[in-house]
Amino acid sequence: MKKVYIFLFLVFIFFPNRAVFSSPFVERTIFTSIKTKISDIRPDELDIHNPRILPNSKIYFTKELLRKIQFLFAFNNERKAKHFIKTANEKLYEIKKISEKKSLDEEKLKKYLEKYEKDANNIHKYLGRIKDEKNIEKISKKILEQEFVKQRIFDYIQEKTKKSIVQKYKEKSLEKFGKFILKGGEKKANKKLKEYIDKNITFDKKSIQD
Repeated sequence: MKKVYIFLFLVFIFFPNRAVFSSPFVERTIFTSIKTKISDIRPDELDIHNPRILPNSKIYFTKELLRKIQFLFAFNNERKAKHFIKTANEKLYEIKKISEKKSLDEEKLKKYLEKYEKDANNIHKYLGRIKDEKNIEKISKKILEQEFVKQRIFDYIQEKTKKSIVQKYKEKSLEKFGKFILKGGEKKANKKLKEYIDKNITFDKKSIQD
């Protein structure tokens, strides 16, 4: 059964198109089988703190300013990549927090998602410049683990906002993740995914039925 899950997830990677990404069967069998439900996502799953200042706050600019200052002190590509992993995770979780409390119009939601995507793109920009293979391996493992969490957050945001635009950014995130993990080679990608799935996917009654 686990081989089936590995195959289904690899389908995501080898065929990154809308038809595959939007398949209800694939999403149901993979992402709802992760141990934590989307309603129970915690910030520590993304190695961040619970955000108190959100993008709709009048003082949010101070948070952005602090991030820019922190980036100035990231003196190598590894630190820069880690900086954007953290800020991208924070920005996605901030959107989740806003969607819990109030309804978001599509324009504002798109603005917040674009800011998240900009930081997510910078992760791969600086990660590609790191020369130390061991450091790349450590960061890659963290990205792999967190992508599953991020997909659940996208699902949660869409569930709360009822905006179809969320699906677009969810697909882009997963496609970027697929391309990234395959850079190390197909066998290496398969091994990483199998290790994570073996540890984190439970085979409950519903999953087996699916």
